[in-house]
Amino acid sequence: MFAFLNRSDLLSHARSELALLGNSDAQVQMNRYVLGIIEVFTSGNRGGFSSKYVLGIVVRLLRGQPLLPLTGEPGEWEQVEDDLWRNKRCPYVFKHAEGNAFVLGISVTMDDTEISTFPCVPTREYIDILPVAIGED
Repeated sequence: MFAFLNRSDLLSHARSELALLGNSDAQVQMNRYVLGIIEVFTSGNRGGFSSKYVLGIVVRLLRGQPLLPLTGEPGEWEQVEDDLWRNKRCPYVFKHAEGNAFVLGISVTMDDTEISTFPCVPTREYIDILPVAIGED
């Protein structure tokens, strides 16, 4: 596992941190789900490098990000409206019929970011927020 926590310590740490989120029925269910993911992840007895490698891939996939650069090839797109196509490998990349592609803006300003060339690796800014216990006011 990671150099600073073995499997047992990581699970113990996760249980302690998750307990801080409260004990509503929904939160308890969510905690079980999260602990199950951690148990599967830690069951492989991977070393520090492979754990970081697997974690990086899993996080990218859970965020809907591609693992390799987008090619922009025709087979990579699906039509979602008359004049709008979405990239099959990256659900927040779109293009208009005339071909200009963009990363859909999900930010305070809602600005879209134009993609000028392919292949490309689209980026989005992610802002970590502190979790709020589920089901509690």
